[in-house]
Amino acid sequence: MNSYAWTIAEAKEDLDKELVNKAVKMAKRSVELNANFANIDTYACILNKAGQIEEAKIQAAKSIELAPEDQKKDLWSLQFMSK
Repeated sequence: MNSYAWTIAEAKEDLDKELVNKAVKMAKRSVELNANFANIDTYACILNKAGQIEEAKIQAAKSIELAPEDQKKDLWSLQFMSK
């Protein structure tokens, strides 16, 4: 679920809103099943793509907090929160 959602989140082109919303649900479910910094990062990214900016910020902050120091630099969330 997380991989699918990440693929949608990374897409550069405009995607169908229904597809993005499906990816949001999949990312959320992935977090519900096994919350970790990586899938929360994906969830934050796809929320942002879906236009849910405030919730994306909340999830991005969680991802950064949970990530090991040596992996924070690679997080989408860190770049997003630095803007």
